[in-house]
Amino acid sequence: VFGFEGRGIRERIAVNSADGLVSTDVEAADAAVSACPTGCLLVKRQGNRVPIGQRAYDKTPIGSDVIA
Repeated sequence: VFGFEGRGIRERIAVNSADGLVSTDVEAADAAVSACPTGCLLVKRQGNRVPIGQRAYDKTPIGSDVIA
């Protein structure tokens, strides 16, 4: 369902649909949906399982647990 287009700073996420995310065949079982670190990829008509404000990344910035 998802891939990358472009190179360098112009690289972006692409979907397998000519009209964007509207008619993709993304499903709840797709790894991209469950692995999205920001929670912005949602299955249509399901919403967030954990309410906004209670998700792990709402409390601390993503990557804050990484020790440099």
